[in-house]
Amino acid sequence: MGLNRVNGCGACSGFWKWFKPPHHKFFKVQCNIHDTSYGIGGQEIDRHIADVKLKYNMKDWVNVYFENRKPVSRYWYLFLCNCYYLAVRIFGKKSFNFTEK
Repeated sequence: MGLNRVNGCGACSGFWKWFKPPHHKFFKVQCNIHDTSYGIGGQEIDRHIADVKLKYNMKDWVNVYFENRKPVSRYWYLFLCNCYYLAVRIFGKKSFNFTEK
């Protein structure tokens, strides 16, 4: 069973809980929504949907925030969205609340 914790961006337990990813404060709202989805849980497809929503919620926020700002900054943050997505796909499984069918 996964952990039902909402902590912004980053791991809830283990060695990685001491590490905060780049610009974690900028993405706090999107990460909290993702954490809530992980706490609700479900099946593997629900985890995949939560992870994809995280990526696109982050990208939407980046595009709104950087609309009239430097394109280089926007591209960096969009790159980070993909990094966050890959991190939760690779390392997030044990935090997801898997439920029986």
